[in-house]
Amino acid sequence: MTNLGEYSMNKRVASIVLNSFTNDSRVLKEAMSLINFGFFVEVVALHEPGLSVSEINREVHVKRMVLRTRPWPRKAFFQVFKYIEFLYKTVFLYKSFDIIHCHDLGTLPVGVLIKLLFNRKVRLVYDAHEHETERSYNQNPWLKKIKRFTERRLIRYTDEVITVSESIATDYQRLYKISKPVLIYNCPRYAKPRKGNLFREMFAIPANTEIFLYQGAFGYGRGIEVIIDTFIELTDRAVVFLGYGEMSDKIIKASELHSNIFYHKAVDYEILQSFTSSADWGLVYIENVSLSYNYCLPNKLFEYIFAGLPVIVTPLKELSDFVNTYSVGIISDGFTPDDLMKAIQKTKWVNKNDYTNHFEEVLQKYNWEEQEKKLKQIYGGL
Repeated sequence: MTNLGEYSMNKRVASIVLNSFTNDSRVLKEAMSLINFGFFVEVVALHEPGLSVSEINREVHVKRMVLRTRPWPRKAFFQVFKYIEFLYKTVFLYKSFDIIHCHDLGTLPVGVLIKLLFNRKVRLVYDAHEHETERSYNQNPWLKKIKRFTERRLIRYTDEVITVSESIATDYQRLYKISKPVLIYNCPRYAKPRKGNLFREMFAIPANTEIFLYQGAFGYGRGIEVIIDTFIELTDRAVVFLGYGEMSDKIIKASELHSNIFYHKAVDYEILQSFTSSADWGLVYIENVSLSYNYCLPNKLFEYIFAGLPVIVTPLKELSDFVNTYSVGIISDGFTPDDLMKAIQKTKWVNKNDYTNHFEEVLQKYNWEEQEKKLKQIYGGL
């Protein structure tokens, strides 16, 4: 393997995302690690009103692409033109970079176009944050076929493939006849859990009321409505929603109508642990609406455990395997409010130490320092 210190000197990495790069902890951690290895890293994102076009976030250079087509309608026909503009501008600006790190399928054409048309020496890393062609539970079947065709054709031009769970890695290996992708989990850095009390102070939640936490994106298929419906009936427990997303209004409305349901907007990743640790249990109530969801190991799972919270999860493959392997929480029988109610009722009779005593094993194996070693090996191999 090439000595990474010598290899990384003056090497430039374009880390490309199709979001505004405001709450993407995985991309930020990877970028900061690469900077520590000696690379220059620029995250390329989409501009939104109110955000800086260029900034430096914890030593990471950020460039948000301003698209003239952005005000156009959000219908599929117009989205194609927005994507073409992003593709053209990004390829033109970053064609001379040494490494293109593509996050998710939508950015992979950028790296492949650069490699085929402008820079044969460029190294291409494909970072699949989900099972990319199976991530949407209501996508048009023709769109799915187009995605599968695109991924199958473009993945052959990559130098390394990264993904986030064993099941996804195995399926990619089977589907595309490639070497098994490297698993890099979206874990916090190693730290002993420290108990917080912010939610009780903010929302005046009594000391004898258990707090259940949902944190992360407020999207469909993530159990938001199930959790709300459950806590409307379960008035002796409290639930806090901490995050952002398309279902924020529904959560806020529920919090206004019910005294045991609370909403807090997303917080900076640097202070997240102090909020997470202020709850008693972590909820990962993802529904079985797509293969990608069935195979997911979301960052909230690790964030709960690193903050000292046992978890309640749905019986999805990767989630249930993880909880069974490490004994860190309760697996519900299904995906309904009744199933969640039964799982929550179990918390009255269990000893939390039976779960928290296993946390150190998870902290030792799944901390970001361990994931960083794999990232370093990947970049050294380039």
